[in-house]
Amino acid sequence: MRWPFGAMLAATMLWPVAAQAQQPPRVSIAQVRVGFPAGALYGDTDGESVSLFKAGTWAPVYVDLKAEATGVKGNEGPIDVVVQTPDPDDVGTAYTVSENLPPLSPGTTHTVLTYTKLAGARCEVSVSLRFAGQTIGAPYKKEYSGLDSGQPFYLSIGGRLPGFREALRSKGGDVANREDAAFLDKINQLPSQWFAYQGVDLVFLTTGNRDGFLVPFANRDQKRRRDALFEWVQRGGHLVVGVAKNRADLTAMPDLMQVLPVDLPRSESVKDLRLEWPDGAGAGEDPVTGRGSPIEVVRVAPRDGGEARLFRVLMARQEDEQKPPLILQASHGLGRVTLLTFDPDQKPFLDWKGQTEFWKTFLSKVGPVTAGPIKEPMYNDNGQPLELLGQMQNYLESFDEVPVISFGWVALFIVIYIIIVGPLDYWFLKKVVKRLELTWITFPTVVIAASAIAYVTAYQLKGNDLRIRKVDVLDVDLQTRQSYGTTWFTLFSPRIQHYTIGIEPAAPLWAGHKQSDALEAPVVVSWMNRPEMDRRTGARARITGFRSYD
Repeated sequence: MRWPFGAMLAATMLWPVAAQAQQPPRVSIAQVRVGFPAGALYGDTDGESVSLFKAGTWAPVYVDLKAEATGVKGNEGPIDVVVQTPDPDDVGTAYTVSENLPPLSPGTTHTVLTYTKLAGARCEVSVSLRFAGQTIGAPYKKEYSGLDSGQPFYLSIGGRLPGFREALRSKGGDVANREDAAFLDKINQLPSQWFAYQGVDLVFLTTGNRDGFLVPFANRDQKRRRDALFEWVQRGGHLVVGVAKNRADLTAMPDLMQVLPVDLPRSESVKDLRLEWPDGAGAGEDPVTGRGSPIEVVRVAPRDGGEARLFRVLMARQEDEQKPPLILQASHGLGRVTLLTFDPDQKPFLDWKGQTEFWKTFLSKVGPVTAGPIKEPMYNDNGQPLELLGQMQNYLESFDEVPVISFGWVALFIVIYIIIVGPLDYWFLKKVVKRLELTWITFPTVVIAASAIAYVTAYQLKGNDLRIRKVDVLDVDLQTRQSYGTTWFTLFSPRIQHYTIGIEPAAPLWAGHKQSDALEAPVVVSWMNRPEMDRRTGARARITGFRSYD
């Protein structure tokens, strides 16, 4: 009897150690910011609390976790940050990011970067924490406001462009319909996934802030953030790069130089620089160096050999006989890149009184072309939406193989059902059986029989096959020989049940990978948004999961 007693004693002594190792980190959600930081907007004075996103697109979510009085050791294990938002059908979707927290002293915070796709300009976002499958604390819920899907949205990375914001405001219009801009001037704010830039129409990459942004941006540990930005450009984004005095630091990043269409061999100081557009538009008469301060400008050189790329000059220097480019543009993948050979975030450009007019003309020439926000959805005589994306969604949701019972037949069956359970049942019990108390048997029998007939009929009409209807669009970049595919699909299930959905490219023909590693091709799965829909309600109980495996 001594051996079992000793085993029980040893298990009792070891149990608190095992239980202590599973204790969750003592953190709580201090703040959640949805979208890109937008500075002081709409009368707000603190600035940093205001963020912007565009309806129907992905956006970054910054979750600030605060350590409680006992602090965080940092070795508790990964913690799951779950962001839940409703889709256009008010079905909840969840995106999960797992992260190991660093050691935190009591009262300090740690920011976790995650993502979500928002269905409307006003959307409720819920964030919760999970550890080892259990929820930690209460979820953080708040309604956030952003931009409509048709509003142009710009983003500045590295530094702020005060004149650009003033140019947007000078265009007029109310707050609900005007163009707007956000900024990212901290490395940890940059997304590490390309789809986080989906709602941005144009990204400015400024290089004037060398120590605070450019040097950290060039580090090896920030490669994923750079790759996310460059992949967004390859998939159709528009990147504007401004560089002059920190040319050497920019040229030290080979991946960034691959995006630019030219080399940057040297920079020089110019005393009389005028930003004059070829057609005479904008503020070209007033020199940028009007106060006597020279401005640094980069010289560009076309590349030779197989790396040569075509570009067009949007603005050239007029004081130089060679007319070197000041602003040039070229394609990169499916997107575009525009190069400014001066620093738009540094003096003397920031002191130049013509910068507001310059940015207005710049956007009119290279900015996005949008149709504006959709105030009221438009339909044809048959009740079908006129928006192409809405028409495609109606097509995807129509399965010709599955018959649809018209409302007339449904109404007729309802009338027959009412007659059977009402007058007919009464007449049968009154005249034939002559025992009205038997209605306690006939009534539930009729109800059960009618329900069974309806169920069997619907079961037979839907069939037993799981059906899919889809539309595939393939974009091919002939320069890089890379293809990008987009698939819109709808599943029809004859039964109510759960499905795990995933998409794999047909390797090795399209994925560019071997059969063994075809799963490494980046795939993003999310819901489809109608442009005429602006969902402003909360989510239901059902949750569809999107998880990050970074």
